[in-house]
Amino acid sequence: MKPLFTAFFILTFSTHLSAEEMSRGEIAGVIRSAEQPCKNVLDLESTGKNSWKVECNSGSYIVFRETDGKFIVQSSGKK
Repeated sequence: MKPLFTAFFILTFSTHLSAEEMSRGEIAGVIRSAEQPCKNVLDLESTGKNSWKVECNSGSYIVFRETDGKFIVQSSGKK
C-alpha cells in the first residue's frame, strides 16, 4: 500500500508544480499571442496560483491563466 501512496503523492505534487511554473520563453509567447510586445522577459514572479508579474524589455504585464487554460494578459503600464 505504501508504494501506491508514494506514487500518488509524487504524481499529485508534480501536477501542482507544472500548473504554477512557467518558463520565461513560454510567458513571452503568451504575451506576444495577446498582441503585446515582449521580446525578452527580464523578470518573472509568481503572484499566486496561475498568475505572474512579468517585466519584459518593452513593459510590464500581469498574466493570469483561467481554469479552462485560457491566458489573460494585462499591461501594468510600467516601464
